[in-house]
Amino acid sequence: MSYDTSDEYDFSVSDVGYVIQRAPDPTWKIRGLKNDEYHLLAYALSGEAYYSWSGHGYTVKKGDVLFFPKGFVHSGASKPSNPWSFVYVAFDMQYFAPATFDVSHKIQKLTTTLNSHQVSALFTELTHVWSGKLPGHLVRCRSLVMELLFLVIKETHRLVTASRIPHFYVVNNIVRMIQRDFALTFTVEELAERSALSPAYFRRLFKQVTGFTPVQYQNRVKVDKAKDLLLSGECNVSEAAATVGVENVFYFSRLFKQIASVNPSEFIRR
Repeated sequence: MSYDTSDEYDFSVSDVGYVIQRAPDPTWKIRGLKNDEYHLLAYALSGEAYYSWSGHGYTVKKGDVLFFPKGFVHSGASKPSNPWSFVYVAFDMQYFAPATFDVSHKIQKLTTTLNSHQVSALFTELTHVWSGKLPGHLVRCRSLVMELLFLVIKETHRLVTASRIPHFYVVNNIVRMIQRDFALTFTVEELAERSALSPAYFRRLFKQVTGFTPVQYQNRVKVDKAKDLLLSGECNVSEAAATVGVENVFYFSRLFKQIASVNPSEFIRR
């Protein structure tokens, strides 16, 4: 999981082609399906299905999410003794930078560890909004698909990072604490003690997870929060600095320019 301010997943859902819900059918089967027009996102409502792609087989159960990028070949069939019911959406993406092109292939195809209540609620609303076709339904459907994709992307990165870095969850809890308590400033020793790790080892792990040292990351969180405050018009520069825990406004301005490449006053005028 990366906490850099850049984001390789820089895209939006540009079109929703259709949303379909299927009841359990023991004879349901697809073979070598390849949709060249849309990406597909499916949610297992109940039962089980067997899927295969890229030479591997998978069992899909209630609560699982499947994602197949445009042009990806896959096959599937209901488990005859417990056929699955499912809902799926076909959609297209618009990419905003060359580096994000084809990033859909980095999203994992089968996600089994999402919050099923959250995903179920989003797919339920998606189905209702699409069926109702009320004014603005396309806007809401696009946003719901974006929410679902965000959950899958976040889980993809969590699992990949957790498999590579020891004590990932310990460090990730510290990251969440820094984000939550952005007005506080913690020393490396304090953070290491909370993690039950040595300062040197904690510093190394933190850099692996976030890409920054603990000091750099805390400063970035403060500046990012200050940006939101300044853009909202609710705070001037001094008030924004104090809100994020920096009492010296001159130091805050230097820190802001170091990270944002412009000083706070210039940032407001942009």
